[in-house]
Parts: sequence; structure tokens; C-alpha cells
Amino acid sequence: MLLRKAPEKLQLESFTLVTCCDQRFLNAASQRLQDLKLMRWVLAGALSPEQAQNELHLWKNQFQNYGYGNYFVTDKQEQSLLGFVKIYDGPRSPFTQLGYLVDTPYQGHGLGTKFAEAALDIAFNILNKPQLAAYARVQNHPSRRILEKVGFRCDNDNLLIDNRDYCQYSLTQERYFQMLAIRQAS
Repeated sequence: MLLRKAPEKLQLESFTLVTCCDQRFLNAASQRLQDLKLMRWVLAGALSPEQAQNELHLWKNQFQNYGYGNYFVTDKQEQSLLGFVKIYDGPRSPFTQLGYLVDTPYQGHGLGTKFAEAALDIAFNILNKPQLAAYARVQNHPSRRILEKVGFRCDNDNLLIDNRDYCQYSLTQERYFQMLAIRQAS
């Protein structure tokens, strides 16, 4: 099987994706991973400085080992960190997983949906993944709306992981391409 590799940088209309190997954003990313308010919906919650550094190291290894992984999302000029897009493999699912985080000042402007759409494009069009999984806390209604808006379906809305309640979502490549065809025909 041919191993496909995700681009290391992707310039989009509203923002730029750069791999987590880009040293320019490591300090800002570490700060975001330590932010209590920002990380309240993430499985592990806010991380200590050491945990944040370890997490960023894991992200870098994922990209180097698999040819895809986590991206820093920056403004178009690559000056400010807007958040993260995650395309990763993990123990919760046999399928590659999608995740995203929008930094607090940029929330509520539709960027989460754009982040998720960019990740879907990479996962299905470039990496040729057959299916993706995603997880959102039951009470995290904005994230759940984003997942549903981009085509994910809730498979389980009563999943307990580390004593936290989650919804498990999935989206197949076939359904994704069907949705794109419908949008293009409209």
C-alpha cells in the first residue's frame, strides 16, 4: 500500500496550516495546551508545562512517523497562532481521528468549521483515509455542531472516557464525497 504524506504547509483562504514541527509556534502552542479555559473540553484538560512539551513532542513524532498529524493553524501571514487541527491515530478508535481547537479570541467566527473542513480535505483527499472518528464532550455543543455541520454522525452519545462523558462521531470517505458532490451540484 502506498503511504501518502500530508503537506507540511497548506495556505487556505482564511488561514495557513503548518506542521507541528514548525519551531516558530512551539511556545505559543505550549501556552494554549496549559490554558485551563481553552483546554476544559479536551480529554486530559489543561496540561502542566512538562506535559505540554511532551504532548508537542508526541505530535512531532506522529507527523514524522506517519506522514500526517497535527497542524498549527496560523493567520495567513503566519504571525499568530489561531489554534490546532489534529489528524491523528490513537487508542480510542481503529480509525484515524480528527480534532481541532480554536483559540479563545477567534471562537464564534466560524473558524472551527473551517478547521474541520481543512482536516477532512487532507484526510480524505490527500491521505485517502476510509473513515474518520471524532470525539466531543456531551456538553460541548459548539464542537458537536461543528462535527455535525461537516458531516459527522453521532454513533454513541453516552461514552464514558476517564469519567468524562463523550459523544463518538464517525464519517466515511464515501459519505464525505457524496456530500461534496451534492454541494457542487447545488
